[in-house]
Amino acid sequence: MSAPSKVALEAKIWTPAGDGSWLDLHQIVVHLRWMRDFYNVQRVRFDPHMFHYAAQILSDEGLWLEPFPQTDERMAPASMRTYDLIVTEAAEHNGDPDFADHMSSANTKPVSDRSWRITKRGAAGQMDACVAAVMAAPLASEYHAAPGVE
Repeated sequence: MSAPSKVALEAKIWTPAGDGSWLDLHQIVVHLRWMRDFYNVQRVRFDPHMFHYAAQILSDEGLWLEPFPQTDERMAPASMRTYDLIVTEAAEHNGDPDFADHMSSANTKPVSDRSWRITKRGAAGQMDACVAAVMAAPLASEYHAAPGVE
């Protein structure tokens, strides 16, 4: 019997040009189409705040998209589960320095006396890839735990 597989956390990070222009969501749509075809993606979680229209397009094409609002009720359990996956070495990221910067830009914020969620450490730095990992890692770990999946 083979050892259980780890959740491999990787990130494709898009950054606006810095001239005040918006991020080109079309690049992200094209990348998700490629991932769907290359990796046989089962489901994509997304923040509906800025990606709703693009998600509708991809959903119409047959990709299963799940809205994942950045509320405390959603982010606290996902944050704590992702932390557990990382500290138990059931998940690891690929060592990409930009991804590592996003992960290290995160801090924790208490939500209740029993839960916490990730939040931005300070004004500088980005943590979008960390948020994406928190949204995806628990879902990926459930998929990897399914019988017959390696």
